Amino acid sequence: MDRPLRVGMIGTSFICEWMCDAARRTDVCVMHAVFSRDEARGKAFAEKEGIPLAFSDFQTFLNCPEIDAVYVASPNAAHYRQTMAALSQGKHVLCEKPVAVNARQAERMIECAHEKKLVMIEAIRPVYEPFLMTLKDSLPLVGRVRRATFEFSQYSSRYDRFKAGEQINAFDASLGNASLLDLGVYCLHCAVALFGMPVSVHAGATFLPNGTEAAGTVLLDYGDQQTTICYSKVSEAAFPSQIQGEEGTLAFDKPNQPTYFSRRKTTWYTNWKRFIAWCVSANRSRRTTSRRCGSCSCLMQPADKRGSYSERVKRWSETASETHPNSDLRRQGNPKPIGKTLHRRTCRMSFQKKSLARNPPPGWGGFLRAVQHGS
Repeated sequence: MDRPLRVGMIGTSFICEWMCDAARRTDVCVMHAVFSRDEARGKAFAEKEGIPLAFSDFQTFLNCPEIDAVYVASPNAAHYRQTMAALSQGKHVLCEKPVAVNARQAERMIECAHEKKLVMIEAIRPVYEPFLMTLKDSLPLVGRVRRATFEFSQYSSRYDRFKAGEQINAFDASLGNASLLDLGVYCLHCAVALFGMPVSVHAGATFLPNGTEAAGTVLLDYGDQQTTICYSKVSEAAFPSQIQGEEGTLAFDKPNQPTYFSRRKTTWYTNWKRFIAWCVSANRSRRTTSRRCGSCSCLMQPADKRGSYSERVKRWSETASETHPNSDLRRQGNPKPIGKTLHRRTCRMSFQKKSLARNPPPGWGGFLRAVQHGS
């Protein structure tokens, strides 16, 4: 294709504004038209974003010969109908997540795209993020994965208005809105991209009085590993997502727009005194609060009360001799405990921040390459 891809968008929401900004950052596509049922809103949006054409009739919009591809950013319930109509008119489609509200609709959309030899892609950000590839490449660092938790719980900015009695589209199930389709889909895409399809799926959800899903949990069973998906539109998560292996753990923040991930390596000690020495070593002086070690119950005091390194080791050794699970054996004259007591420590090995500034942002690159290759 020797000219930029001309894209017509369906919708005028803030997501459409982001897409217009993304298009301006590349020379391989342009936002050429916009469709809105509200003619005045469509024209105002087109003028604001510098879009040449604005339509209020859907069929006229699809019949426009100047449109090469359609970006569907309408309510979830309209994705299937509008995507199928665009494919039928020979337009490539980039459809916002979720691409459909059920599996049957998604299968028909894919079949239609194959029949028409057109590109149809779901605009799901994590799949196109370099972050996901980095995370996948890091899996061997934590050994055999046994458990993963993908968490995306975000208190909706419109939930208070809904509780006050206002009719909010984001909490209207008739429009295809649900916590799973709005937030949980990010976690599911990440899980399947990293681990593949599970052996079995178990799920449960909480619903609001009007029938809209508020929160839920999905358990993906892989046989030797279990992955938990937690999502909510009515509460806020306090902990990151984690992938736990036998040799360490990977942690990262929100799956839809990750900004960092960290790796923690697990080290096992068979000598409890060495473990205590590690706990109070000089390079752990940043700890300023008291706590107890889970393995040997040795008290960890604030740094300013520790004294010298040798004094700390001696003091904690004497304390542990009284509190250690094998201390009774020592008092009875048994110089060696029966069996081995393993002490575990976890230390942060790396911390990487990933900038999300893309030009164009994730999703567009794969879509545009696919369209150009197909053309």
